[in-house]
Amino acid sequence: MLGLALLLLTARGYLASWGCVDVRGMAVALLIVVGLGLTNPFSLVTLCAVLPIHLAATWARVRCMPRGAI
Repeated sequence: MLGLALLLLTARGYLASWGCVDVRGMAVALLIVVGLGLTNPFSLVTLCAVLPIHLAATWARVRCMPRGAI
């Protein structure tokens, strides 16, 4: 259950880091991902599959890399 909760928090942190580009939002998302990796490493597979798809879809829509992705 903790792994699922951290996966959902990671998704929320990832989406929040796109809203405003600041170091705090990215650091929170990074800490949650590290916690997820320590709790349930199999959830990182899902995360690593979904994030590049979202980045590719965003890039295809606007044809440039957003600053938050780099």
